[in-house]
Amino acid sequence: MQTQAFSLSFLKDTTTPMLIRLDQFSRQTQMTIRQFFNMRPVPQLPSWLACAEQFKAKGQRLEAAVIMDLLALKYGRETARKQLSRATGISVEHRGRGAGFAAHGIEHGYPPVCLMGSLYSAVSERITCCNILDGWKNTIDLTPARKTGLRLAHVRLSSAAYTLLAAIGETLYKIENNELLPIMTLNQKIIGLSEGLDSGELLVLKEAVAPILAPDCVLVRNLDRHPEVVELPNIEQRLNGDCVAYDAGWMTCCGGMQNTEVRFIHRDGSWETRFAHDKRVLRVARSECGPVSLDASGQAFLWQNKNVIDDCHFALDKLPAEVMEHITDFQAGVDWKRGLLYLSGKGTHIQEVPAWRVCAENAVSNAFVRQIYPSPSGLCTALLGDGHYHFWNMDANSVVVDWQLPETVANGDDWRALLDNRFHLSVEDDPRIRKIIMDNL
Repeated sequence: MQTQAFSLSFLKDTTTPMLIRLDQFSRQTQMTIRQFFNMRPVPQLPSWLACAEQFKAKGQRLEAAVIMDLLALKYGRETARKQLSRATGISVEHRGRGAGFAAHGIEHGYPPVCLMGSLYSAVSERITCCNILDGWKNTIDLTPARKTGLRLAHVRLSSAAYTLLAAIGETLYKIENNELLPIMTLNQKIIGLSEGLDSGELLVLKEAVAPILAPDCVLVRNLDRHPEVVELPNIEQRLNGDCVAYDAGWMTCCGGMQNTEVRFIHRDGSWETRFAHDKRVLRVARSECGPVSLDASGQAFLWQNKNVIDDCHFALDKLPAEVMEHITDFQAGVDWKRGLLYLSGKGTHIQEVPAWRVCAENAVSNAFVRQIYPSPSGLCTALLGDGHYHFWNMDANSVVVDWQLPETVANGDDWRALLDNRFHLSVEDDPRIRKIIMDNL
C-alpha cells in the first residue's frame, strides 16, 4: 500500500493532511488536474477513471483520489459515490467510519491484529475482518469454541507464522479459511498473548495457579508444524505494554527484572539484558522506526535488534501523578519521526479510557487520536475518539487516502455519523475527512 505523496508535520505547519491544496503536487500533476477540471466540454466518465488509474499505477494514490473527488463537482454527488466505490473497492458508506470495532480492545487493553493487509478485532462471539484494499470481509464465527451454556469472554487475538491466532479459555486456535482450528490446550486459562514472530513463536500468559503467585509466561513455538511449550523461568511479563516483538524475539521490560533493564527474549526461550537506561524502564512500545523503550525520566531509546540507534525525550513530568502511578497499565505507541508518545488505558467505553499524547514539551489529554499501532509490515492503525480502529498513514498523520471520506461526496448520513461526537472537530481538523481547497483550481 503506497503512502500519500506528501509528508507534513502538523507540529510545524499550519496546513494539515486533510486539506488538499493543488500546490502540494508536482507541476505536471497540477497541470493534469487543472486540465481535467477546467476542460470544455467536460471529459466523459471513462476518461476520469482512466486518469485516476494512471496516477494509482505510479503509486500516486492521493492524486488519484483528488481526480475522483473532483468528479462529483462535474457529474454530481451520487454518480461520484458510485464510481468512487467501484474504483477503489471501498464503499463510500464505510469511509471515515473505521475499519474495526475497538470496544473489546479498550476494555482489556489489547491492540488489534494487522495481518496480510487485514485488520482483525474481536467483537462478542465473532472476529471482524477488514482489508485495507478490499473493505469489509466475512466475520469469523467463534461459537464452535463456546462451552454449553457459557458465553465467550476475553477472547485474545494475535498472529504468528502469517496465521491469525485466537485464545479462548485454555485453548489456542489458529484460523484458516474462516475456520477455528484448535492447536493446543494448556493446563491453565490463557489470559494474554504477545505479538507473534513470522518464524512461528508466541509468548502466552497463563492464569496463575494460586492467588499469591504471578501468572506464568511460556513460549509456544513451531505453531505452523508441531507446537510445543517452552517454560520460561524468571520471566514475569504481562504482555500489555511491556513486550514488543522484533525479528529475532521480543524486547521486554518490568516483569520483576532489574528496573533499569531491557530484556531480550530469544525465540528459543533464552534471554539476555541491556542497560541503556539510568532510570526505571516503564514501557516498551512499537514505533514506525522500530521498538522503543521509555524510562521514568522520559528518556526514550530507539532500538535495532539489541542496539540503541537513536534517542529522544518525552515530558512525562507533565503527566498527572495518578497517571504515572498506574502507567504500567497503559498501552504505548510512538510516532518517532514527530516525537510523539501515545498512552492509553482501559475502559468500558471510549470516553472512559484515559489517553495522553506526550511530546518533548507537554502532555495533552484525550486528544482525538487516542493510540497508534505501528506494524512491522508497514500497515498501521490508530484508535480514534469515535471508538473505532482506522487504517492510518504515519507519514501524513491521518486516515489512509482510500478510507478517508471526501467532502465532495459526503451526504447527510455521512456527516451525522462522523461529526456526532464530543470532540466537535471541524472538517478541516478531522483526520477521517478529506477536503480540497478550490481557490487554486
